[in-house]
Amino acid sequence: MEKSLHRQYWMAPMIVIISALACLMYWRLALEGQDRLIADTRQTVERRAVQLNAGVSQEVDAMVRQIDLATQYLRAAYASQNAFDATVRLVLNSFPAGALQFITVFNEQGTLAYSSNGLTAATEKLYMGDREYFRVHADSQDDHLFISKPVVERMTSVWLVPFTRSIRRDGRVLGMIAISVRPDYLSKTLARMLLNPQDTIAILRPDGRFITRTRRLEEALQTQVPADRPFLQTQPGTSGIFRALSAIDQVPMMFAWHHLELWPLITIVGLDEEAELALILAQIATERRHGLIATGLFMLFAFGVAFLILRVGREKNELVNSQRRYQVLLRTASDGIHILDADGTLREASDSFRRMLGYTEVPPAPRHIAEWDAGFAPSELIPKVRELMRSPVPVQFQTRHRRLDGSQIPVDINACGIELDGQRFLYASSRDISDRNQLEEQLRENQEKLQAIYDVLPVGISVTDPDGNIIDCNQASEVLLGISQEERLARHYADRQWTIRRPDGHPMPPDERASMQALQSGEAVRDVVMEVVMPTGSQWLLVSAIPLHNRRYGVVIAYVDINKSKRIEAELRRSNTELEQFAYAVSHDLRQPLRMITSYLHLLEQELHEVLNDERRQYLNFVADGAKRMDQMLVALLAAIPGLLKSSFQTRYYEK
Repeated sequence: MEKSLHRQYWMAPMIVIISALACLMYWRLALEGQDRLIADTRQTVERRAVQLNAGVSQEVDAMVRQIDLATQYLRAAYASQNAFDATVRLVLNSFPAGALQFITVFNEQGTLAYSSNGLTAATEKLYMGDREYFRVHADSQDDHLFISKPVVERMTSVWLVPFTRSIRRDGRVLGMIAISVRPDYLSKTLARMLLNPQDTIAILRPDGRFITRTRRLEEALQTQVPADRPFLQTQPGTSGIFRALSAIDQVPMMFAWHHLELWPLITIVGLDEEAELALILAQIATERRHGLIATGLFMLFAFGVAFLILRVGREKNELVNSQRRYQVLLRTASDGIHILDADGTLREASDSFRRMLGYTEVPPAPRHIAEWDAGFAPSELIPKVRELMRSPVPVQFQTRHRRLDGSQIPVDINACGIELDGQRFLYASSRDISDRNQLEEQLRENQEKLQAIYDVLPVGISVTDPDGNIIDCNQASEVLLGISQEERLARHYADRQWTIRRPDGHPMPPDERASMQALQSGEAVRDVVMEVVMPTGSQWLLVSAIPLHNRRYGVVIAYVDINKSKRIEAELRRSNTELEQFAYAVSHDLRQPLRMITSYLHLLEQELHEVLNDERRQYLNFVADGAKRMDQMLVALLAAIPGLLKSSFQTRYYEK
């Protein structure tokens, strides 16, 4: 059984651990698959960005080729002065509407020489000699198409990108021809190639300046991308991809770039990865949510199984322990436990029950209630057993048990009906109360003795509860205080109905009384003298109080009648007063002759000073010294009289 329980206790945590490991393996595989899906999607985005950038590069290359051919065609027409206006109109018509703003020609000094919008050198003296696109051609001998950074037209405040080529003759620069392309047209044209509105296409110069951009164009035309971008350090014909925050939108994007081989331009396609991954991430989030729910349900099921296993194990363990406790109870119980069926047959009995009845293994234990119960008649036993079995609550009663040797013992029985395996039984415990009955008898005798002493004592005794209410008093206290016991039990130690005085005649407050001092301090208070004024007179008492330190009781108060002592004290005080007055009078009368003797001796010594010899003068000194000593003795006697009288009073008071 113990091995089986041990296995069950180990099985529950193992199920939880195995389930947790299975969940961890599932999530590991699921997360790896999701990571692969995200990586594949990103690769797809990279491929699409590269493919889209390739198309953009071809589109831009074709457009720049067309612009380059137009500049060469216009330059030839301008140099030959052969129908230049018609050539300009032909070039403007060859481009889509809105692509070009105008075509201009500047002379070798940088001043406007021709403009397709009607401005001429005669009407508008525009000077462009300081512009980048003019200085490039003026300072260089190369004949190539130059793409200027975007500029704002002075007349219309429209952003333009000048595409320029120099006009030369015999190696000398005669001027410059420029085709102004609108960046907003380029932006709209490139935007048609995008699927996601968050994606961008941009054309940049090698110095990081935007030529056009599909989103936030005007802001881009005034911005230069960071110098750490990988496409700014590359050669024509190269391409690549990278991930970074957009310099304009400040959102993470996947960029594919290509440095055009023939032109100083870089095409860039930026795809919003979050938008591209949104569907995949939403699908992954749904799968994770479903996975969490499934994992939670699976672990909940595992914990439920483990809990059931542990519960079954605990119930089995409790059953085993209950059986052990039952066996130990039967072996070690001090009360005699026995179980009877409806016929009074003994089914189970503790060792203490057998010992109580005087049985050992030989001869065997009793088998029927009639063998030991002597408190009921044999005909009453079975009905009594069945009545107790039907009782819904435990029943307690007293009876007698018959021992094996024939002697009988009084017992207390606690019995109740129980049901085991569909059958009713009577569970009972017997307790031998022989010693208890003997102790109760002794206690009763002691209480009677104490009560007799309590009542016969000449000292008044009262008992209070912890709050100071008088709850008991003896007969002597009734006599001393002049009220009945019923009247006393209705009073409090600090009740205003008491009129109590100090020895000096002033009222005694409750906190000076012995009972209250003992209650508050928790220590004994002795010999507090007080006068209790009653309707029939006053009573002098010597009171002591002792705390009982009990939840039911407060203090015990003892009253001693000292009326007789008080009378003796008054008589002694009066007698001592008279004696003291007599002593003062006597001492005064005795000191007067001594003072007279001393005075006349002094006068006699002065008159006879010349005739007195040393011997006679010594005699006079002896007489004067004797008178002085007598006077000192009388003074000392006067000082000692109050102490002698007090000592005499105390001795006589305590002797009484």
